[in-house]
Amino acid sequence: MGSSGRRRLLGAALALALGAALPAAVPSAAVAQPADGTACAWQVTALPVPAGSGGVVVTGEATDALVVGYATINRVTRGVIWRNGVPEVMPEFADGSENLPQDINSSGVVVGFRRTTTSTSPWQYVDRAYRYQDGVYHFLPGYASKIVASRAVAINEAGDVVGIVKPYTDTGAAYTKSVFWPASAPNTFQVIDAYSAHDDAPLGIDDQGRVLFRDVLWGPNQIDLPLSGTRDGAAARVYSAGRIVGWQQGDDDTMHVVEWDQSGEISRVLPGDGYPDAVNAAGTIAGVAADPETGRYRPALWRDGQFAGFISDPRPDIIVGLTDDEVVIGDYVANTTTGTRVPALWRCS
Repeated sequence: MGSSGRRRLLGAALALALGAALPAAVPSAAVAQPADGTACAWQVTALPVPAGSGGVVVTGEATDALVVGYATINRVTRGVIWRNGVPEVMPEFADGSENLPQDINSSGVVVGFRRTTTSTSPWQYVDRAYRYQDGVYHFLPGYASKIVASRAVAINEAGDVVGIVKPYTDTGAAYTKSVFWPASAPNTFQVIDAYSAHDDAPLGIDDQGRVLFRDVLWGPNQIDLPLSGTRDGAAARVYSAGRIVGWQQGDDDTMHVVEWDQSGEISRVLPGDGYPDAVNAAGTIAGVAADPETGRYRPALWRDGQFAGFISDPRPDIIVGLTDDEVVIGDYVANTTTGTRVPALWRCS
């Protein structure tokens, strides 16, 4: 909830504030193996999928007992909520439009967008952001005309929603605006005027309504907080449990996982070559790291600032969340020929 990780945020493909010098890069092309006893014995639990479904994708989570995604059912893309491991198919739109939920909070409120094919848009589709609760869709407001897309991408515990709108000009060129839909006034929206918000999709929102972009933390009633180092090869990636993590490029062209504190300064540089997908309240991080034997990136865990081991097969292909008891939430590729994915939970023991 509130963080993207490697979530399939379609708006995240939309692609710097005051900076401070980066800490020295860790001169390592791969992570060292953890000391004996620190690695996990991973237990993988596949989440059941709705009958007749294909193309299952996990996109967000509130806990390991409340996960959201979508699946192709009878050739229609339908939203799916897993409650305590049981899949619940969200209502179909009357016109058969695609349903692409992106996030869920612990109250079970889902946000996402409806995608409708059309011949009147230069892009042949129109996306419409929504909030969904108790079987009802509430479409979120945007500009009244010339909208090719409005997409809700994250929600916090209060029900505040953040996302993007894409108006287009008379020449057909689209531009992006990040927006904030407050829970207290659901029929209104506020354009986010942080510098990054003109080019990037939001990465997450916390329970105070602060929104993370790759180089700045924006708040509806506060001055933008620039993140140090983002002019020198660092970029935020994940915002969860009040923690901001991302990556920086080192002098040796490797990537290093970093964390920023609440003043916007880099507070931790983790060992090895990798990048984060999720973080929990304790600061444990799930992401990918370079395997010292092959040099290829593999899903991995960092705990207490140190590398804690790789996640065993079937390894997650996409990670959307990490709970406080270190349950990794995502999916894995079950068949590389067909690309069939399986939503799953990985438990560390």
